[in-house]
Parts: sequence; C-alpha cells; structure tokens
Amino acid sequence: MRSSRDAVIRYRGFVLMQQANHSWLIRPERSPMVILPFRTPTCSLADAKALVD
Repeated sequence: MRSSRDAVIRYRGFVLMQQANHSWLIRPERSPMVILPFRTPTCSLADAKALVD
C-alpha cells in the first residue's frame, strides 16, 4: 500500500512516482510502452524531471 506521503506526478507523458527511499519510478503514462519503466537513484523531483527531458 502506498503512503499518503508518496508523490505521483504526471509530466510530459510520463508518470513519476516517488518511492519510500526518495528515488523515483518513471513510466510512460500511456500504453503501448515505447520506453520501458525505470527507476532513478535517490534524487529530487527536479532531477527526475531533468531525466525525462
């Protein structure tokens, strides 16, 4: 179960989901997936968005 502190952000066709260890799970918002989901190392939301850009 996800904690209420976990953030889910939609950004440029991706869904960024903050994990308990402050890393981010990034996956395409729509299917079929052209890009596979991936996790970031521990970073800020701005850093996760920069990876998407």
